[in-house]
Amino acid sequence: MSASIDWTDATAAYLRMDHVARAVSPQRPARANQLFIRLSAVVDYRRFLKIVIDRHRDVVATYKAHHARLKKFEVDVPAQEQAAVVGVSEEEGIIREDLWERVGPTLRLDIESFYIFAKILLDRLADAFVYFFGTPLRGLGSTYTKLANRFLEIAVQRELCEPTVRRLHELNDEIQALKRDVVD
Repeated sequence: MSASIDWTDATAAYLRMDHVARAVSPQRPARANQLFIRLSAVVDYRRFLKIVIDRHRDVVATYKAHHARLKKFEVDVPAQEQAAVVGVSEEEGIIREDLWERVGPTLRLDIESFYIFAKILLDRLADAFVYFFGTPLRGLGSTYTKLANRFLEIAVQRELCEPTVRRLHELNDEIQALKRDVVD
């Protein structure tokens, strides 16, 4: 591998996955291609989540700045006028309209998008795991949920042993926490 390649880059990730997939099944290119497709989906949804998180960070900064500015307008209004209906300055109106029309809906969209893409990412991870280990998970519902429900059973069947059983149980605990926090 070249030292000049940024291995955090998505293109590099695809090249690494292709290399891994072909190394895992050198005699079976169709299986290697299927593994590559599943791993590519993991990278894609991870990138989508990063976009959502970055966009959310930006809109949260705008939201906080708008609210700080609105607080200044409240401080500027004398106490006797706060009880009365007071007109809104043009600047305050613009800020309130931006919060109502753009910032608020974008925040909600980002939160909903994170949830959806996080669930899909977990399912794609489970799809790749299941395909790699050749363990079909039958039935309806989330692949991740089915994997989470059967992880220890699959680990024992496939002899996926950590140096200690405790670590395997710690991994299972983390799988269950993601299931609880994101999927359920």
